[in-house]
Amino acid sequence: MPPPALNCPNCATQRLEAVLVRYRHRLGGHALIVEDVPCLRCPECGEEYLDIATLKLIESAHTAFRDRDRNRDTTQTRRARFADLGLP
Repeated sequence: MPPPALNCPNCATQRLEAVLVRYRHRLGGHALIVEDVPCLRCPECGEEYLDIATLKLIESAHTAFRDRDRNRDTTQTRRARFADLGLP
């Protein structure tokens, strides 16, 4: 995650806070809701910023879930905790 000293690209506030958020990732007709995702949030405008490695991990996990569920009778929304996705 980038250092919290960055300015907010949306409103130019000079500080971003490291927080854990719920993130919803869509892939076709499927959704993955991930809890406790690390990100930076602007305390002024509320904009949230995830780093590329975090997004790639979520996308990779979602693709694996979708492929595994393809031949099963399951709902199209899955839930997971970020820590359970596994780090590269």
